[in-house]
Amino acid sequence: MNGSGLAYYDVQVDGASIMEEPLPANAKQFTLPDVKGEKVQVVAIDYAGNEKTAETKLAGDSAQSIIMHQL
Repeated sequence: MNGSGLAYYDVQVDGASIMEEPLPANAKQFTLPDVKGEKVQVVAIDYAGNEKTAETKLAGDSAQSIIMHQL
């Protein structure tokens, strides 16, 4: 484990995690399961425990993908 840099991602809907396990730091894309809610947050957590959040609203009933970029 490295002491600096991005450790993992968490994906949340309306502030609650939908992940059984966090996404690895090298994840490039994540397809949302069929979830109900208003907004999706992707939380990037580094090895020091710092967090940065990106947020968007859910749109319609179609499957949606999240593309990961360095936050």
